[in-house]
Amino acid sequence: MSTRGAGVNIPVFSLRTKKSLGSGEFLDLIPLIDWAKQAGIKLIQLLPINDTSITETKKDGYPYSILSAFALHPIYLNVQTLGKEFADEIASIHRELNHPKLDYQKTYHAKRKLLKKLFDLRGEKDLRTKAFAHFFAKNQQNLRPYAAFCTLRDKYGTSDFRKWKKHSIYNELTLEKICEEERVEFYYFLQYHLDKQLREVSSYARKQGILLKGDFPMGVHPNSVEAWRFFEYFRWDQSMGAPPDFYNHLGQNWGFPSYNWDEIRAEGFYWLKSRLAWMEQYFDAIRIDHVLGYFRLWEVPEDAVRGLMGNFYPAKGYAAKELPDVKRLCKPYGEKLPKGLETQKKVEKKIPPGTRRDKLYEQIENVCFFKREGSYHPRIDLKSTRSFKALDPAMQKKVLAMHDEYYIKRQDALWKKEGREKLLFIQKHTSMLICAEDIGVIPHCTKEVLKELKMLNLYVQRMPKSFELEFEDPKDFPYICVCTPSNHDTATLRGWWEKNPEDIKHYYHTILRHTGDPPKILTEELAQEIIQAHLDSKAKWAIFLLQDLFAMSEAIRIPDPKGERINNPAFFEDQWQWRMHLYVEELLLANSFTKLIHDQIKKGKR
Repeated sequence: MSTRGAGVNIPVFSLRTKKSLGSGEFLDLIPLIDWAKQAGIKLIQLLPINDTSITETKKDGYPYSILSAFALHPIYLNVQTLGKEFADEIASIHRELNHPKLDYQKTYHAKRKLLKKLFDLRGEKDLRTKAFAHFFAKNQQNLRPYAAFCTLRDKYGTSDFRKWKKHSIYNELTLEKICEEERVEFYYFLQYHLDKQLREVSSYARKQGILLKGDFPMGVHPNSVEAWRFFEYFRWDQSMGAPPDFYNHLGQNWGFPSYNWDEIRAEGFYWLKSRLAWMEQYFDAIRIDHVLGYFRLWEVPEDAVRGLMGNFYPAKGYAAKELPDVKRLCKPYGEKLPKGLETQKKVEKKIPPGTRRDKLYEQIENVCFFKREGSYHPRIDLKSTRSFKALDPAMQKKVLAMHDEYYIKRQDALWKKEGREKLLFIQKHTSMLICAEDIGVIPHCTKEVLKELKMLNLYVQRMPKSFELEFEDPKDFPYICVCTPSNHDTATLRGWWEKNPEDIKHYYHTILRHTGDPPKILTEELAQEIIQAHLDSKAKWAIFLLQDLFAMSEAIRIPDPKGERINNPAFFEDQWQWRMHLYVEELLLANSFTKLIHDQIKKGKR
């Protein structure tokens, strides 16, 4: 492997070949690997490929909301290779769904129906083969709980295992009975063939000298296999999220249960070790999603909705006697909240979306300190609250000093110990290349630990790591990093360029060092210049969204960049739908475009 390389970043569902049914599939990666080799690209990065079929609706299109940390998504299975018996039905699905926008729900149900028919036709035969026996022996520890969970989900009509009567609590004896009494074989059949197809892709990629990079999601859905199976691993009165950042000024509440790291640690970090071993079957490298969460999690209480109500865990809070006025600082300031609307969850349940709901949310958030588990924690950015602004100057000074000490110094040793322990464990228990996604408000200890462990971190040009910078300059990227102009949570280069004229003007002058006014639309020449700057950088890996590579050619790219975005974290509905506007087979024939990328990579000495 070369010391510096270039990669392309694309979700599997976004791939589109002439054979895929409604969604990209694992086998669609094979022609993409061929194209990557022609272009001089040495790595293909994917989003999570885990099963997410929790509600079996369009909500399950969110790839980070996983049903199981140890199961592949059936939507990625190529059906045609399993049999030609349903050619007419396959052709019909292809005509209806194989378009440049993923209709997750229709695709999921159309494929599931087809896969049920295939299982009835050949399932019994496949499950008697030596190949399946080998697969089952190797994977049964995770496969059996997954198959049992999916079977019970179907039986009870919900993934909420708390509603499963006698099956609500997981234990090995219950699992044995389920696997004996229920029809779990369909899910064995699916995972067997998914594993087989993905292994074929992994093997092919390695023969072609292309690395596959997977995504290691931070959390799991509260109604997931692992939540049922490892119930004690979670803090059920708290959900994971993120403080206010580049993505959302109100913070984020992901709805995933927070981790009980003490329990996970007591079991020798089995949670991390087993997940790494599962991913190592398919990938050469991994992206550690939200690496900051291994240092400290942003927890949102179960009665809250917005991320602003959260606080870091673990964290050293203040004792009541350290606060100058506990009652004043911890109570929502101003107008009294209406009876029955004292928490954000109550407001969400009773008040329809709109201005009144938002005002009530803000009123509940209008505090300087939260009381959590017996200690007091300053609300993040408390100086922006009306509560803080109403304090007298002396009190403001005292409270602000406590806020800054809490977030800047007080937690550093604790977080460093927590993060180092977990990341060192990960590093020791995998041969995969580790790339840490450290976007957001980054504590100083995170930088220290990543540097100590020589672990690659992420540089996104428009999300600088220093508050003093407006943009990162590729000339300053370190070697031990992955750099990119955009990622799956941001607008693409073209989308960003057209939506942010003032930012673009500064970028055009300070980073690209051009004079005059920038063009309103990103030209192919400017896109080439931005990509080249990343390729020329010292960064070990320069990895680009496929859409950003398309931006370099007006002959290839689509007219409207709004149709290129993968996800916007500020909105939860109707995301994760982007698919290629051209087939991968057509990309293989785009010789001048491929040569352009190849020449730029060569110029960057990658």
